[in-house]
Amino acid sequence: MGQAIMSRYPLINRGSLAFEDTPNNAIYADVLVGKDTLRVYNVHLQSIGINPTENIANQGGAERIKTRISTSFIKQQEQLEKLLGHMSTTANPKMIAGDFNNTAFSYVYRSISANYQDAFQLEGHGLGATYHFNRLPLRIDFIFVDPKLEVLDFETFGGSQSDHLPIIADIKL
Repeated sequence: MGQAIMSRYPLINRGSLAFEDTPNNAIYADVLVGKDTLRVYNVHLQSIGINPTENIANQGGAERIKTRISTSFIKQQEQLEKLLGHMSTTANPKMIAGDFNNTAFSYVYRSISANYQDAFQLEGHGLGATYHFNRLPLRIDFIFVDPKLEVLDFETFGGSQSDHLPIIADIKL
């Protein structure tokens, strides 16, 4: 899926979490910063699978789209539960970033933001849109941080080679 975790600090442990029946997954690495260790996750949750440039009628109609959305939301919830279970295996502070394929109004967002801070909410500006669905600006890519961490800055960059815009946060341990 093209995910990576890059750091100027040493990575002392790394791995991946496969999600059932999908190419989506999560990767993680423990980053050694001085004497502290930060667990970093990069996630890509299930896509809703609706093509914004194609007519709804060509995608099976409204009923088929409703089923697709419902199925995707259930898969996202299962994927998040697996991620949260894995996150509970370390006491180190955590940062979770990636393509959640859902908005800040979703169950997935509410579940993770119950215990982790949304870096955009703390230091972002404007809409923070990372994806455009038929010119509708959506924020579906997030960086969440452990409450023990301090978010110093957040930025969404324009102009991307992807259908998503890149985001970055400066975080202090």
